Amino acid sequence: MSQLICQFLCSSEYAIGFQILNYTDDTAMTKSIAQSLIEIKKFDPKDIAKRFALEYNKEPKRGYGTNVVDVFAALMLANYEAPYEPAKRQFGGFGSYGELKIIFDMVDIDCGHSF
Repeated sequence: MSQLICQFLCSSEYAIGFQILNYTDDTAMTKSIAQSLIEIKKFDPKDIAKRFALEYNKEPKRGYGTNVVDVFAALMLANYEAPYEPAKRQFGGFGSYGELKIIFDMVDIDCGHSF
């Protein structure tokens, strides 16, 4: 099964006869995480950081934000030795509150509660 997943993730076409599908920076980073987990068989932050930066450099126009591009550059300069540090230094160490995404907004009609 993992071989099949890896082949799918590594291919640039998902089906014969279909044109290459476009995808965003989020998908590119998810793909990098999946490839790392399949190949390394555990969570390896240094390997994932390297894959993120390499993937960005292959296709920089996928919609990456300016701040994460700076993180990739810092990671490469440090040879990926401290994979969490460049991102930690941004936004005073508190992360980007502006990037908070709303996952869902649901109201349970039966009980009147909002989740």
